[in-house]
Amino acid sequence: MKKLLAAPSVGWWAILSGAVAIVGDIFLILFYIFQAPRLFEAGGNAPDYLGRVNDAAVGIQALLLIPIALTLLRTLRHRGSVSAWQRVVEAVAMISMVIIGCIQLLYALHMIGFETQTGFMLPAWGIIGLWMILTHYQTHIHNIFSRSLAKLGIAVGAAFFVFFLSVFAIGGAVFTAGTDPSAFFSNTPFLIAMGISLLIGFFGFFAFPVWAIWLGRVILSGKTGTTS
Repeated sequence: MKKLLAAPSVGWWAILSGAVAIVGDIFLILFYIFQAPRLFEAGGNAPDYLGRVNDAAVGIQALLLIPIALTLLRTLRHRGSVSAWQRVVEAVAMISMVIIGCIQLLYALHMIGFETQTGFMLPAWGIIGLWMILTHYQTHIHNIFSRSLAKLGIAVGAAFFVFFLSVFAIGGAVFTAGTDPSAFFSNTPFLIAMGISLLIGFFGFFAFPVWAIWLGRVILSGKTGTTS
């Protein structure tokens, strides 16, 4: 059995990140039920405080990923299994976590616009997704995580990465422009493709709490590899 080089507090940070993500997901659902229709009808000029709570939660959950990323990097380095380019991805991913935290909180406080927010957030989540894929692949190879936990981490990371790629490949400036929401409904092929990409992205954000809480419990229990 190979253990994570982690203090118990890291397990609680992971669980807290998952809990914050659950709160954000709940407010995201409430936003789409109660406020998104009014926002669309008003051409973007309507209250959106439920969505802003979700935005703040996303920022906090990203910041809480930093100690987890440091722990996983330290563990993999101890196994001698981290290449130079993986360390670069790790460093850029942690910078992305800080960027998401700051950008989301600024957006939630109405200090920056939608175009600025998405312009930073989507690429940052794409980088974090790539980090999750690489990290969980390595942890599975070295029997640090169970196959199920590693696969879930890879799936969540892939959802973030594919969401970033699909939005910029399909939506591009249309998605990030922050114009009248009715502009999104003028192109049927765009709507179909964007709907698929959003489903992929939503999978990542709704599966994230499961991954984070599961990881936190594994760290707290000290059980890794096939025993988790």
